[in-house]
Amino acid sequence: MLLELGARHLLVGVIPSDKAVMRGVPTPIVRALAEIIAREQLKGDLVLRYEELEKQNPDVADLIHIVNISHHPEIIPDIEIEIPTGGAVPTDGQWIIEGIVKKLNKYGGENAVKDLALIIGVAGFVDDRQIASFEQSFLEAQLPFAEIWINTQFHGTYCLKKRR
Repeated sequence: MLLELGARHLLVGVIPSDKAVMRGVPTPIVRALAEIIAREQLKGDLVLRYEELEKQNPDVADLIHIVNISHHPEIIPDIEIEIPTGGAVPTDGQWIIEGIVKKLNKYGGENAVKDLALIIGVAGFVDDRQIASFEQSFLEAQLPFAEIWINTQFHGTYCLKKRR
């Protein structure tokens, strides 16, 4: 599609959402993404982050979170597209709340966990920005479990809810 749109000599890195990894990307969304890339690549080497993609096409942003575009006329005759293993790390606290909900459901609901402490180990996938966003979105009183702690590999341990 990019070649059809006149793009050449590009290395394009695409970071898909978890939804895209699990379910694929429909052809109309691929076409819309190709149109965005063909248009934006005229500006030179750049990174299109989620927020920019969302402004241009929310349906694309729902499935593609980051696009890296770089020009290499000396070594890439047409187009190379790379989709690295993994996915974009959300900047909000959605992974934290998803983890809490998963454990809440596993252990039997709010009444079953009201006296339990939850310790979430995230192996480096949650950062300070996500924790701050989560804390701005949820009051302690809204959270199930008596206590909630999150332990991150690189950022330490945070108390998200203290036992009362």
